[in-house]
Amino acid sequence: MKKLPFIVLLFLAFPSASAQDCGGQWIFIQDRQPLGNREKPGLVYDDTAGHVVLFGGASAVQAPGGTFAWDGTTWTRFQNSNDPTTRLEHAMASRPGSTNQKILLYGGRTFNQFRTETYTFDGSAWTLQASIGGPPGIYGGALAFHQGIGKYIHFGGISSSGLYSDSTFEWDGTQWLPINIPGPTARAFHAMEYDPIRNEIVLFGGRGTGGAGYLGDTWVFDGASWTLKNVINQPLNAAHAAMAFDPSRGTMVMHGGSTNVWPFPANNQRNQTWEWNGAGWTAVNESNPLARTYMAMVYDAANSELFLYGTTDSQHYRYRWDQGPPTINPVGGSATADYPTCPLNLGVIATSGTPPTYQWYKDGVPMVNAARISGVATPNLSIHPTRASDAGLYFCRVTNSCGSTDSTSIVVNAQCQADVNMNGAAEPSDFTAWITAFNNNDSAADQNCDGSITSTDFTRWLANFQIGC
Repeated sequence: MKKLPFIVLLFLAFPSASAQDCGGQWIFIQDRQPLGNREKPGLVYDDTAGHVVLFGGASAVQAPGGTFAWDGTTWTRFQNSNDPTTRLEHAMASRPGSTNQKILLYGGRTFNQFRTETYTFDGSAWTLQASIGGPPGIYGGALAFHQGIGKYIHFGGISSSGLYSDSTFEWDGTQWLPINIPGPTARAFHAMEYDPIRNEIVLFGGRGTGGAGYLGDTWVFDGASWTLKNVINQPLNAAHAAMAFDPSRGTMVMHGGSTNVWPFPANNQRNQTWEWNGAGWTAVNESNPLARTYMAMVYDAANSELFLYGTTDSQHYRYRWDQGPPTINPVGGSATADYPTCPLNLGVIATSGTPPTYQWYKDGVPMVNAARISGVATPNLSIHPTRASDAGLYFCRVTNSCGSTDSTSIVVNAQCQADVNMNGAAEPSDFTAWITAFNNNDSAADQNCDGSITSTDFTRWLANFQIGC
C-alpha cells in the first residue's frame, strides 16, 4: 500500500485585535510554602535585591506575621528583621535605587487596635521611625513613591475615630508633612501607584464617606497638584482593587476589587483587569478572568511579570500577556485514513503567551467528540477506527486573547486496507498483493497497524477483506 506523503502544516494569522490591545491570563502559582490567608498585605518590589517583599495581611481568624521575599518560585522569611507588629490595611511602598529607606510602611490595624507607627526597611531589617504624628488616615490609605520629587506620598485612609481622610502627606525622610492642596474626596481602600513614564501618581476609586459609596473616579498627582481625569470609558466603581505599573507595557494595570464591604456574595468581586495609558482606561481582553479582592499586586521585574497575592485564601498568580495571535508548528500525523483498522492522528504545536484554546474542523465544520473521535478541543486529534467518510479537509484553529491562527488545511485521503494493490476494490488479487508485500516487508502488509509485520496481519487482512471497501 502506498502511503501519501506527510503534508506539512503552515500557518496563517487572522488576529482579532492588535498586539497592544491584546490581553492575557492570570496563571495560578502552586505555592510550595504557603504563607496562610492574608487579606490586604503590603507587597512591593525591591529592585536592589531583585525580589518581591511582603509584610502583614490577615484573615478573619489569623494574623500571620513575618517579612518575606519572593523570588518567583519560593517564599523566604527574613531572619532577625525586627518585624513590626503584624497588621493589615497598612500603606507600604518602595523606592528605586540603593537607600536605607528602601521600603516605607505606615499605619494599619489589627483586630482590636489601630497602628500609627512609621517604619522603614533597608532590605534586611525594619527600623521604627516614628510612633505617632503621621497622616490622619491610619488604615486603608495608600502610599506611593514619586520619583520626580523623590518623596513618598500618602493619601486618604480612615482615622481611629472612623473619619475618612482627604489629606495628602509626604515623607521627607524623617517626618510626615501635610501638602495642603485640593484633591480627591475623602476615601479609603483606593488603588494608587506611581507611573514613571508620565511622572505622576495614579489614583482610582475607593470607598467614600458621607454616602458617597464606592467610587470610580481617576486622579493623577504630578508632584505638586491633583488633577481629576475626564474619563469616558472607565472601570466600574470599586474599592480594594490592586494596581501596579507594568514597564513591559508602559501602562498602569489594575485588577479586581469589590463593591461590598466583604467580598461575599462572590458576584461583588470584580474579575476585570484594566490598563491606564495616561489618558484613558482599556479593559484587558482576558481569556480566563479572575475574580479577586483584598489583594495586593506588584510588578516583579526579576521575572518580568505582574505578581498578585492575598485575599481570603493563600493563592497567588502571575500574569502572562499575549503579544500576538498564536503561532503554529507542525507535529506528526498521517494524511491518510487507512480504514477500517488504523487510527488517524493529526496534531499541531502552538506557541502562545498564555494557554490557548483549540478547535479542529473538517470540511469547514467544527468537529465534536464522538465514539471514534477524540481531542477536537486539544492540539492532537485522533480518529479510531477510521472510515471512508473520514476523507476530507482538516485544520485546527488556535485562539488566544489577541486572535486566532488557522493551520493550513490537511488533505486526508481514505485508503481501504483490504485493497492492497490499490485498484479501488477489495478482490482476490489483493491476497497475492498482500503476500508480495509481506515477503518484501512492505508497510501495506501491516494490516493491524501495530508497526510490525507478522502472520497475525494475514488474519487481520481477511477480516478487512470481509468488511470490504
